[in-house]
Amino acid sequence: MLYPLGVRPIARTLDARSWVPTPCRVLRAEVRSHDSDDGTTYSVYILYQYEFDGRTYPPSDRYDFMGGSSSGYKSKARIVAQYESAANPICYVNPRDPSQAVLKRGFHAKLLLALFPLPFLLIGLLGIVHTIRGKSVAPVPGLPGGPAPIPTCDSRSALRPGDAGEVVLKPRFSAGVKLAGLVIFAAIWNGIISIFVVDAVGDLRHGGLALLPTLFLLPFVAVGVGLIGFVFYQLLALFNPRPALRLRPASIPLGGSAELQWVFTGRTGLIRRLRVTLRGREEATYRRGTNTVTDKRTFYEMELYDTSDWAQVAAGRVGFVMPHDTMHSFKAQNNKVVWEIEVHGTIERWPDVKESFEIEVAPAAGGR
Repeated sequence: MLYPLGVRPIARTLDARSWVPTPCRVLRAEVRSHDSDDGTTYSVYILYQYEFDGRTYPPSDRYDFMGGSSSGYKSKARIVAQYESAANPICYVNPRDPSQAVLKRGFHAKLLLALFPLPFLLIGLLGIVHTIRGKSVAPVPGLPGGPAPIPTCDSRSALRPGDAGEVVLKPRFSAGVKLAGLVIFAAIWNGIISIFVVDAVGDLRHGGLALLPTLFLLPFVAVGVGLIGFVFYQLLALFNPRPALRLRPASIPLGGSAELQWVFTGRTGLIRRLRVTLRGREEATYRRGTNTVTDKRTFYEMELYDTSDWAQVAAGRVGFVMPHDTMHSFKAQNNKVVWEIEVHGTIERWPDVKESFEIEVAPAAGGR
């Protein structure tokens, strides 16, 4: 989906900036209708012929690089009427391959549709990173004052339900991964938007600014500015204190007791309030028409700890009991039950510390 709807139209638009304006002759122009389950859509069909370097090339019907059809008959009819009445229509020919030509090049509002696959690309990349991290197995040193290496949460496949050992929990996404994802997405988004902004500024300097496409562009520019702000926000979060968590047992049975220890490193004195929360969440993935949808629902939440005492923020421990009348951790192709511990440290006039750590909850002892 990303290549035909996003990469290819934008790449061709960039390339066409060097194509040669060439007189052409319109052979046929009409609005074509297309019937589907979602209703009738319309497209511009203009057949034209041109000469380049003394050679006549076969007729072309490429109007722009997006192609496809959409609702709205009148806008297409206006385009067709414009070319039907044009005394000297111009097409743009690729000098490297003169068999390629287009009528409309450069910025236009329809091309902004190419941006819509980008959020799905970012989600996919983050999912791949999370999957790779989840499959890695590496020894993690113990917390200060504890034993040497102990198993991490990523290696819990080797743990038995109710294992009495300890586990060092790892955050679902580190601050560095979050920043890298934002930087990549912001760079892609703003890089593409800058093309349209440059074209719009060029039109303005030559007195030919199109009002409607420019207004349509403004929300995308606002998103780009917001992404830059989020990048700086996440950059500041890199300097936050970092929590290190140890959980015993490594796999908690329903109805069983557990102990959580934490130690912060870095500028712990910045944290004014610390809250530790246990949360159970159900995730269901299913098809809705042609789309794949994932619904998430929190079915259990319990506050484990809440303090504003600096000493207890810097390092502490809390015991808790898992509820017995709920669901243990579960993963299938389309359904998940995820248990996690969230650590939220409030910092005044600075990004908060907010990390989630997935834990393993096993069936109750004796089976259920």
